[in-house]
Amino acid sequence: MKIKQKILAVFMTTILLGTNLLTLGNQVIAASTELDGQNSKTNHANVEFNSYLEGNGHERVYDVDQEAKIYINLQVKENGYLKNGIVEFSNSNYQINSDQINSEYIQKIEENKIYLKQINYNQNVTLEIPIYLSKQERVSQDIFAKDSTVNFQGTYIDGNGKERTIEKTVTNIGSNG
Repeated sequence: MKIKQKILAVFMTTILLGTNLLTLGNQVIAASTELDGQNSKTNHANVEFNSYLEGNGHERVYDVDQEAKIYINLQVKENGYLKNGIVEFSNSNYQINSDQINSEYIQKIEENKIYLKQINYNQNVTLEIPIYLSKQERVSQDIFAKDSTVNFQGTYIDGNGKERTIEKTVTNIGSNG
């Protein structure tokens, strides 16, 4: 009799846990108070980079079936140009929907990397990147509070021809179901 009660208790616990995961899985949450302090400044005053969710912030709640977008903003001010720009998405629980991206500033897209064409001075480029949630067989415990980073690296050539490596990382916290 005790074995049946233990089996029934394990079964009920599994059902309750599964129901809670299904409820949580209906939303994507991107939230953190630390995210609001991020800005677009890089290691050179003439180049700015930022990544943000819809609404121009780093916090957003999406339904699983809702179309989601992440935005990349890159600006080269005053003089010079930027070459060999690469935007890489790491530790994310979403994937880039490369079939829906059409931009004159993108050279190519490979998995989680976007290779950019040259961006000249006085250009302010905003890329709208459609994303979709990664489907997974097993859901890990930290999936609903995962830090997703957008890394940028490129080479800035100033008005005198001097090269400088530009690097910037922006964090968004997202989750999927």
